[in-house]
Amino acid sequence: MERLLLLDSENYTDDMAEITRIAVRGIIFVDGKLLLIEDNRNEVKLPGGGQEEGETDIETLIREVREETGCTVITETVRPFGYIEEKRKSIHENMIWHHFSRLYFCDVTDERSGTEYSENEKKHGMQFRMYTIDEAIARNRAMLNNIGELIWNQREYRTLLLIKEYMEKGVIIGEENMLLPQTDNLINGFVERSNAILQDNLVGVYLHGSSVMGCFNPQKSDIDLIVVVERPLPDPIKKEYLDMVVRYNAMGPAKGIEMSIVLRKVCKPFVYPTPYELHFSDGHLDSYTADPDGYFSRMKGVDRDLAAHFTIINRRGKCLCGAPIEKVFAQVPGSDYLDSILYDVEGAAEEIAEHPMYLTLNLARVLAYKEEKLVLSKKEGGDWALRHLPSEYHPLIMDAMREYSENAEVVYDGTLAKRYAEYVLGQITQ
Repeated sequence: MERLLLLDSENYTDDMAEITRIAVRGIIFVDGKLLLIEDNRNEVKLPGGGQEEGETDIETLIREVREETGCTVITETVRPFGYIEEKRKSIHENMIWHHFSRLYFCDVTDERSGTEYSENEKKHGMQFRMYTIDEAIARNRAMLNNIGELIWNQREYRTLLLIKEYMEKGVIIGEENMLLPQTDNLINGFVERSNAILQDNLVGVYLHGSSVMGCFNPQKSDIDLIVVVERPLPDPIKKEYLDMVVRYNAMGPAKGIEMSIVLRKVCKPFVYPTPYELHFSDGHLDSYTADPDGYFSRMKGVDRDLAAHFTIINRRGKCLCGAPIEKVFAQVPGSDYLDSILYDVEGAAEEIAEHPMYLTLNLARVLAYKEEKLVLSKKEGGDWALRHLPSEYHPLIMDAMREYSENAEVVYDGTLAKRYAEYVLGQITQ
């Protein structure tokens, strides 16, 4: 999980003992409003609280949301946002207070039960509330103006600002992983030309992949796009469109653009394996430029990867133009998503020596979904693996994360990589 923000008062000394506390909180939108907890000072915060011994993050999230709001988290919808780290001298003891707030987006069922506040929470007037993000920010800003900018109050206020920024930009905003301006310009140009070429046949253009999952790296990532149309494209339009894609691909990040065009009728209701009208990635560039007509005849059929792409769009994607995501894409059944991502790693034991970074992180993503129904990025998959997999594999996982996030030059231990692949595949299939 990525650190979103560090709040360090620097009012302590290194020789002090340290108390570490982990809290898990839910970012839950219902009909455009956030589910929040409000106290008698009119401060609002996300529902959640301290992790109990032996609990996973999801178990803490489910328990805390139920206790504080009466709502039931839908486990399959949980997806990481990031964590906020807070470090300061304790106000009660001569110790360092080191606090981690781990934030997850999630949805809840329609039914509500009663809340279960502690006596201390009742004393502070805790109540379940729903506000728009702007209303919540305004309440916490007013509270800070009244009582001063104490670090724990800043945390709640700045958490809301990060969520608002995420909503406006469509990418997770961390300390390192924002899209570069030139990438934004490329995407905007792509959308403009898509509208011009496809006209009334265009349903929408949708961004997925690392660009919306907080781990975009211009040296390692491509720009992942799904284009949805109402009607099949004649070959002359396909050629005009792919010529445009090739031009923008040349201006893109190191791995270029990966794009699929699909018909709206296969998105909702969802069809699996999913038929596609046209596909392009940088690896297909030579094939297309050498024989465009032959490329069109070859580049059609079904693509199991689209189940994974549609899942990301539903959970974390961004509509760049056209109809809203929920109007176009049905939810992908979990069995189809799992089949899609398993297909991507089924030969990992034999192939990991050739693609160690990619398969190390993707295997972790698959296992995280199999065990906890988490839909993660490569970086998030690596973080999850470090928390859940045996320590003997940690050097390999950390090397893969260094290569992916920092462009580090890594020499992998091939024997360890193969053993890791066999272990994770065994856990997935058991």
